[in-house]
Amino acid sequence: MVKHGTPGVERNPIVWWLLGLCFIVDIIWIYRVWTEIAAFTKKDIKPMLKTVLMFVPILNIVILYQMFAEISEMEEMVGTPEDESLNPILNLLFCLLFLLGIMFAQKHLNQIWNRV
Repeated sequence: MVKHGTPGVERNPIVWWLLGLCFIVDIIWIYRVWTEIAAFTKKDIKPMLKTVLMFVPILNIVILYQMFAEISEMEEMVGTPEDESLNPILNLLFCLLFLLGIMFAQKHLNQIWNRV
C-alpha cells in the first residue's frame, strides 16, 4: 500500500464550476487545490507561487496542465483504474474551451478523497 499524506476537502464539482465563472473564486480554488496536492503527495510544491503564475500568459496553461497531471498521479497512488483517471491533456482542453476543467478536476479529487 502506498503511503500518502492528509486527504483534502470534498467539494461539489457543479457548485465549484458555477462559482468558477467568477475569476476570484478560480484563483482561490487553484490555491487550495495546490495546497491539498502538496499535503497529499508530500512534494515541495509552492501553492502561492503556482497561483501567482496563473497571471502569466502561457505559464498559466502550463500550471493548469501540471495540476491536472498531479491529480492524475494522485489517482494512481490511491488505485484509481486507468480508464477512470483524469486525462491531463483532455482536461486542459476542456478547461480552455468550455471552462469545464475545474469541474472535472474537482470530481476526480473528490474520488481520491473518498478512496483514502
